[in-house]
Amino acid sequence: MRKYSTYLIWFFIVITITSLIVGVLYSHKSIANYQCLTCHSEKYTKQFRFEIWKRSIAISNPVIEKTSSTHVYRDYLQTKHIHNWKLARQDDDGLSFSRGIRFGTKKKKNLFIDSYEKNPQFREFIKNKIQKNELEIEQIFGFIAMPNKIDVTTEKHRKMHQYVRDLVKKSRG
Repeated sequence: MRKYSTYLIWFFIVITITSLIVGVLYSHKSIANYQCLTCHSEKYTKQFRFEIWKRSIAISNPVIEKTSSTHVYRDYLQTKHIHNWKLARQDDDGLSFSRGIRFGTKKKKNLFIDSYEKNPQFREFIKNKIQKNELEIEQIFGFIAMPNKIDVTTEKHRKMHQYVRDLVKKSRG
């Protein structure tokens, strides 16, 4: 009887150790970063999975999601804007067969958004211009949608870029 219980204990020890090894070898962490193409807010998602073979998921934890919004979104777009999320980067981490990095399209910020995000003095300058009716919200929406690179064939874009450059200079004093 004692010999039988010893075998049973060793059986459970071997099963436990094997389960732990398989769990470590086939656990998988997926982290994805998304960027809104309009307001440049960012969303991060993280999920842990246990998978036996590529694309066959046995157990999956819920997705952990964190969003960080930009000043442009909080100040001007919060009530009227639906995010247009685009994958910027995805890291698949683990010892399973499906690990790797996938790059999406991370859009560079245009001059207005970049200045508005990095420079609190510029933010206050723009807010004061709006309060004094020297600048309209529709113009802000135009600056947000302005392309990153100056299209030399489009006079409108060139003038918008020049106007934003002048605003940035004026905000510095």
